[in-house]
Amino acid sequence: MINAPDDDLAFEAIRELASGLEGLNRRAVEEYTPLVEEIVQFGNRDAQQIERTLDGLLDFCGSAAALALYKKLCRHYWHIDPTAAADYVRFMQMILRYGRSGVRYEILTAKSVETMSVNQIGGLRAGILKSFQPDRSSDVDVHPGEVDRWGLGFLINPVAYPGGRSAGSLAWAGINNTFYWIDPERGICSVIMMQFLPFVDKEAVGLLGDFERAVYANL
Repeated sequence: MINAPDDDLAFEAIRELASGLEGLNRRAVEEYTPLVEEIVQFGNRDAQQIERTLDGLLDFCGSAAALALYKKLCRHYWHIDPTAAADYVRFMQMILRYGRSGVRYEILTAKSVETMSVNQIGGLRAGILKSFQPDRSSDVDVHPGEVDRWGLGFLINPVAYPGGRSAGSLAWAGINNTFYWIDPERGICSVIMMQFLPFVDKEAVGLLGDFERAVYANL
């Protein structure tokens, strides 16, 4: 088989692009390594600086070296701020209380929470995402075989999960395999915060399912 000249040009362009990306990743690791090491070694607790560094590193997590730095900084952040999961729970409890934080304070009106909690996309299907960076995220199908909807900020499952959340629950997730859901019918909320990539890795999805079933089995 003889390659056409256009094929040769395309292959060369791809090789040049790959080489450029590899060089960019190496440069990013060189730039970010001293920043991450300084934050970790000196016990830096500046959340804004840590989050900016994490945001920057995330663009290069297709590189194994950059991903290792990202994980190292995530572990440091968790160590200095273990209340992050508790903050999620307080937010979810506010939604369960129709916008109220505790007894006195109204964060959102009940009407706003109701609007957030119903389908806002008509007949479209939500929760299906095709990955183009498999190192960062696998293909996403959060509720296989079912058609989920999208409210204003939440993924909504019209069909209950077997052994898990009720129909009409509200949920979303973060790329490091952090997941939460709010179940208004049962009056509960749950959060699980893993810290690794790729998103919706089989192990992460398996652990999420085990965790969810364990929650409902013990109600």
